Amino acid sequence: KNSIKTLILDEFDKSLEDGFVLEMQDIIGALPHINKRILTSATQAVKVPDFVRLDKPKTVNYLQKKTSTKLEVKTVLSNAKRKLPTLLDLLEYLGNENGIIFCNLRESIDHISRFLKENNLNHSCFSGGMEQKDRERALIKFRNGTNPILIATDLASRGLDIPELKFIVHYEMP
Repeated sequence: KNSIKTLILDEFDKSLEDGFVLEMQDIIGALPHINKRILTSATQAVKVPDFVRLDKPKTVNYLQKKTSTKLEVKTVLSNAKRKLPTLLDLLEYLGNENGIIFCNLRESIDHISRFLKENNLNHSCFSGGMEQKDRERALIKFRNGTNPILIATDLASRGLDIPELKFIVHYEMP
């Protein structure tokens, strides 16, 4: 631990949000010879706690270049207590396009997956509870069009870069 000079904390803001403050304090406290700290975040304006000991922080923003987007935000309301029929109607309306359905919980992914299987809609699932090889396989099938729908936890939204998406559905509000 005395030879470690650089500390990289990926998704630093999410770790704070998820309650890993004490763990991060312990890690940083156990590494007294750090002379470089790199914190990554998908969001801006994160308050960095004092225990990180950033003397002269520099912000690197890779999104400074303005890009045009054809993104449209639409709201679909479901009058039914069960939203699955509304989801099916929406997917049928969108056609055979590549898109992601984001959920808050892995149980929701399983629930939606069963429903889509019953309705003969090809899809893949993606969550932190899966083995890495299974997540990679799901992404490959999604990217090559075998399974045009990817059902994922909203945590995946922070790490996936899939430019050919035609839609994103937040089945549960993030």
